[in-house]
Amino acid sequence: DAVVIVGLEGTGFKSIDQLPTLVSITAAVRHIKVPLIAAGGIGDARGLLAALGMGAEGIYMGTRFMATSECPISERFKHKLVEAQPWDKEYRQRALAPPSQEELERLMKARSDMPEGEWLLQLEQLFLKSSADDEGDIDVEDPFLRLTGGSLAVGVIDSVVSVQELIETMVGDAGRMLRGDGRPQG
Repeated sequence: DAVVIVGLEGTGFKSIDQLPTLVSITAAVRHIKVPLIAAGGIGDARGLLAALGMGAEGIYMGTRFMATSECPISERFKHKLVEAQPWDKEYRQRALAPPSQEELERLMKARSDMPEGEWLLQLEQLFLKSSADDEGDIDVEDPFLRLTGGSLAVGVIDSVVSVQELIETMVGDAGRMLRGDGRPQG
């Protein structure tokens, strides 16, 4: 068993009371005795080592894997992730601006009046601000991919690479940083 903690830097369905990954993992490791997996804004060797340094035993990456050659989304959208910055309004809003209390209460009251799948989709859209644009950027039918436009991890994505290259670069860079052999390549 393990617990995954997603900091506000991540995307996905989160609490309006979300804390940053740094604070969440550092505090949780003091209280939770099962392995912790850090998520939210992690996309390179520095994020990996930071998570391990905070006490996590591993990481989850979502947005960084969206910008890999194997991910089934359009090349246009992948390059949008490469060009994006975490301070861009689209990404900042998604991570830092929770839905209004009124919107959330309205949707919670409507829960019994609609099928569960539709209600969950609307709830996700509320929290994710319907971030994916409607111009065909995402080629898959998966509702999660249709809603996620990427997390604040866009700040460390500088190219579209294969999954193998991503992992090899991250592990290699982490090793070099731990040995003090210079700056990471990725």
